[in-house]
Amino acid sequence: SGRVFKPVVGNLCEGRMPHSVFGGITVNLLDGNGNVVKSTVTADDGTYKLGGVVPGTYTVQFVKPDGTA
Repeated sequence: SGRVFKPVVGNLCEGRMPHSVFGGITVNLLDGNGNVVKSTVTADDGTYKLGGVVPGTYTVQFVKPDGTA
């Protein structure tokens, strides 16, 4: 779980400092081979949760919505 923020410089990042939050961002959880294991979309407040995942090493991928810079 986490929250996606838009920092002052305008790039997507995950963090805890409140800037503008991003709703509608696709969040993919990738396994070691780059395969999507789980996927969700952030809520209006930028939060997301990827539950029910077995322990392991994963990468979190954020996909900007169409039309965003």
